[in-house]
Amino acid sequence: MTDPVAAAVSAAVRNVGNADWSSLIQPFDVSRFFSLNFKDIWWTSAPENLRPLRGKVELFAIYDIIGSEGLPLVPCPRPDVVLELMEATDTRARRAVLEQRAPEVGEDCDDVFVGLQDSPHAGRYVAFARDAVVAFRSGAHSSAQAMVSALTTTILDEMKKSFDAVWRAARYRGEGDDFPEILDEAPPYEYWVLAPLWHAYEKAVAGDLVDKWGRHSSIHKVSDVHYNVANSVVSLMFLAALLDFIALGSFADV
Repeated sequence: MTDPVAAAVSAAVRNVGNADWSSLIQPFDVSRFFSLNFKDIWWTSAPENLRPLRGKVELFAIYDIIGSEGLPLVPCPRPDVVLELMEATDTRARRAVLEQRAPEVGEDCDDVFVGLQDSPHAGRYVAFARDAVVAFRSGAHSSAQAMVSALTTTILDEMKKSFDAVWRAARYRGEGDDFPEILDEAPPYEYWVLAPLWHAYEKAVAGDLVDKWGRHSSIHKVSDVHYNVANSVVSLMFLAALLDFIALGSFADV
């Protein structure tokens, strides 16, 4: 079906003097226009690991899990793992998926790190990231999680002098803060990193350790509650997302 607005504009351009400009304000379904075209554009330019999921998962569902749970889903893991995570019924079920698919996710993260070795912005961190993968593969998941948490802290400390308001909102999370509205305004390639980053800085207090990976908890609240396979997997996924973003050169000083 021809878009009535596009047709009217085309007619007006062909015959400016005699064009019926009232035709430009014919009613049309704005919601349908944006829902169809935005999704088409988004999926066409989506990260490689998400493109195969077109038609299998809803776009808003991907954003919801990344935003509500802080689960990094870009640029890894592989599509079938992402699909399994999306189909899981709740957070606990998703953590079970991560535990079951841990070896594959670890390989996916390592593939990302290897691909960034020559990056002028992210390359110098790759050797440390791959050391974490070595520990992970050997079954030393706590060592991998500790290494990733320390490396993440180093990277973010080096980045902070270049932070804009959006990054500051994600990095400097106060106790009890709600998810910042400003993060919702970030472009997708930043949102993939910013939402998990905000969750990673959730501050755990004594007796209330969060059962999800957090940079803050990993550094300041070491315990067998927080150090586990699922959290180790998530930490590697976040590091892959962070380094992949840094490689874009958005932070020139990094």
